[in-house]
Amino acid sequence: MGKVNLFEDDGQSKNLTSAVIKEKIEMARNIQLERFKNIKGITSNGQMESAHIKVFCQLDTETAYDIRVNGKRSG
Repeated sequence: MGKVNLFEDDGQSKNLTSAVIKEKIEMARNIQLERFKNIKGITSNGQMESAHIKVFCQLDTETAYDIRVNGKRSG
């Protein structure tokens, strides 16, 4: 799965209604449920252990390099 940006920086994020925020949260929750549907005992990102993070949160080459060299992500 590619990058997911639920709150694009369009300058409007401060003006979101609670209904829109709720919809975005539900979308994120559904993505997590789909991601973990075949993993017993995990239904959300917060339940992941390091082995799951290595599988589901792989860094692109540039970001991995930045972290290795600079100790942090650039940008």
